[in-house]
Amino acid sequence: MNHLKIQSEQIIIDLHPYGDSPAQKKLVKTLRQAITQTRLLTIDYRNYDNVVSNRKIEPMSLIFKNYTWYLFAYCLLKDDFRLFRVSRIKDYIWKNNFSNVVKNPIMRLQH
Repeated sequence: MNHLKIQSEQIIIDLHPYGDSPAQKKLVKTLRQAITQTRLLTIDYRNYDNVVSNRKIEPMSLIFKNYTWYLFAYCLLKDDFRLFRVSRIKDYIWKNNFSNVVKNPIMRLQH
């Protein structure tokens, strides 16, 4: 049994980004809850050019790529799917569930 324990400790996988702050960990947890509970969110999002916009989104998935968290969501402002870098989400407000078939992007894909 000790042999298995030693072998399992020889490989350590750390998928957290460098500088992963407690605030970002909390935000990722909140976004995960919003996805699970199909909650509509209003976010203040700073784009690549430092322009902040207010977006209403239907969060679909969290993606971890190249040590960075992204949120795949349906943006009601753009009426399209978008990929938001989580570190650029400056503020958020929980809204109602988005159970309406017309508003739910997964249901749109199935039709």
